Amino acid sequence: MNFSEQLEMNFNSPSGNRFRNCLDHGIFTVLFEHSAPGAELPDEEAAPRLAVLEQAALGIAELPCALALTDRYWFASGRRAVDYAALLPENRRNSHVVYLSGRDASPSEMRGMIAAARSINLANVVAVSGDRYPGENARATRRRHFTESVVTLRQLAGSLAAENFFPGGTINPHLYHAPGLYAALFKMVKKVQFGAQFIVTQAGFDMAQLDALRRFMTERSLYYPLVARLMLLTPERVEKIMAGALPGITISEDFLAILNKELSFSASQFEAAQYRRLELQAAGCRLLGYSGIQISGVESPEKMRIAAERVRAALQEFASLSHWVDEYKFYL
Repeated sequence: MNFSEQLEMNFNSPSGNRFRNCLDHGIFTVLFEHSAPGAELPDEEAAPRLAVLEQAALGIAELPCALALTDRYWFASGRRAVDYAALLPENRRNSHVVYLSGRDASPSEMRGMIAAARSINLANVVAVSGDRYPGENARATRRRHFTESVVTLRQLAGSLAAENFFPGGTINPHLYHAPGLYAALFKMVKKVQFGAQFIVTQAGFDMAQLDALRRFMTERSLYYPLVARLMLLTPERVEKIMAGALPGITISEDFLAILNKELSFSASQFEAAQYRRLELQAAGCRLLGYSGIQISGVESPEKMRIAAERVRAALQEFASLSHWVDEYKFYL
């Protein structure tokens, strides 16, 4: 039985929340990350572009796919993801996930965003605090308003429509200094206590860190769905990571050496290496107990279809964790 048959059989529920139903029933899910366009693009032009991506994601039959809509993190002119989500057909909005960023939002403005989400019957929201922009110094960042994600989750839990939301939180497990990692884990536990019902990880490339996060949660009886954010790299993105121009992305020295080597490949070899890494990460995430993945860097219908097919094939290729471990070590 393929994934589309499982969805058809199990998920014609009155709630219409396809994403939540997939997590509740252990159906591995793929989210394609898409940032809201700049405010300079009017809704009448943004809506058809979004419709093409949404139809491509939901049209993939091999496994459940959807969109993860984020704010346009690197540009001050971006529209809010919740406003962008309003351009989706109402009966399909809860197939997708929408991020609520606390950057440039006071607590009262965040309450307004939550009210806006409720007004368009949006359920699947992920609270994030927001980050600095590339090139922005610490002094400039301190001048901005930020609403902490824990505050946003508390507001969601305290809203009159709390039962209508399916809120998520985030964590960066790809940290290599104990104080930073322990602080991140502590904050994640606070997010769960304030109502987060699933957790999305920051993008990274260290499967051992993803495994450690899952074990940390299991050993403490924190049985919440985990979604791993993965990144399909291009040479330009590699250079940005190496230059520290993508806030929140942390890589080890070993992986930095791998990226340096891959930059010397031909364009076709480089692309093949990235897709194989995506395949191995996706299969590894499922075998480690993750409920799904969120892929950054795949923002065209054709790339969505290619990535989904690669992920589907990888899920079939690796039936056991031991088989996957052997192949992953060989790949590295």
